[in-house]
Amino acid sequence: MIDGVPVTGAATYGVRLTGTGGDVTLQGMSVTGGSYGVCMEGTQDGVLLDEMTISGSSNGVYLSGHLTGVVLEDSDILATTSYGIQKYTYSRLDGVTIARVTVTPMSGTGIALYDYDGHISYRLTDVVIEDVVTSGGAGGIYVYTANSEGGNVTITRCDVSNTAGHGIVLQNGRGTLVVTDNDVSGVTGGSNYGLSLQGANTDPRQAITLSGNTVDDCANGLCLYRLDLTDNGGVVTPTEVAFTDTHGMVLNLTQMAGVTVSRYESVSYTHLRAHETVLDLVCR
Repeated sequence: MIDGVPVTGAATYGVRLTGTGGDVTLQGMSVTGGSYGVCMEGTQDGVLLDEMTISGSSNGVYLSGHLTGVVLEDSDILATTSYGIQKYTYSRLDGVTIARVTVTPMSGTGIALYDYDGHISYRLTDVVIEDVVTSGGAGGIYVYTANSEGGNVTITRCDVSNTAGHGIVLQNGRGTLVVTDNDVSGVTGGSNYGLSLQGANTDPRQAITLSGNTVDDCANGLCLYRLDLTDNGGVVTPTEVAFTDTHGMVLNLTQMAGVTVSRYESVSYTHLRAHETVLDLVCR
């Protein structure tokens, strides 16, 4: 355990974990500056970052190599310029929990976890993002699970605001997908959505659980692409996602089937796009 050690003025790495290791705890540290506030590389099994303050780095927490069981909790990541938290595309991450973390980028994206569909070594599995607050920057929370060996993503009770890109993005989602009780507001840019949720190109379609989400004052509301809403009874209502003051498209449904949209009293047909959604679409 490393507890309470301040790190300032690093040119590249504030804290760097490399080689083969595990059961590492960084607690109560203040890390300022550098290209990477905390960088995890090599093969690491079991890393806990707790009560950290990371500020002024290009990348707050950078996840690379082959990592298992990473937990980041009760921490603040401030004034980053590229990514608050990033998983490098060509790396493997099996199990990550980000909980009760505040991310306020100066620019760049708050949280970006990407994988690549080229080899098992690049997969991303078992992601839990909960009680996270991210505000500002070029995007909020982005999770991409393109690798066929990856998947299982839960994003819950997060607050995303004032981003110049999408609020919450799930792309090529697979496995167990849960997006619940999130609040997204102030997303700008003509093509950006508060929630942009896409399933992997599989047969059958990937199922998703939606509940308790709100989208307020955003350029566009909700984009659902190639997902199965059976777990929600096949419906999209204000119980799943509630909208207020959407500037452009409220609902964009692409390659969806068996969907009933109802109880949106102020949503006109001009604010609903059903692209390649030709099977059992009902609007009430």
